[in-house]
Amino acid sequence: MATIVNNPPPQNSFGNSMGMIIGIIAIVVLVILFVVYVMPMLRQGMSAPQVSVPDKIDVNVNQPN
Repeated sequence: MATIVNNPPPQNSFGNSMGMIIGIIAIVVLVILFVVYVMPMLRQGMSAPQVSVPDKIDVNVNQPN
């Protein structure tokens, strides 16, 4: 009895590299979005709140006569 070997057809390597290119583009877009939107929010959150306290407070109460 003869042995039959079915070899798969040669695959196109274009599809493999296309997925990698799309992945790299997606990562670049995510990094740009992170820098544009997340970094300013992190900088605002880490700064100390600005509190202004007057030097002098008038505690006299003026009552109508």
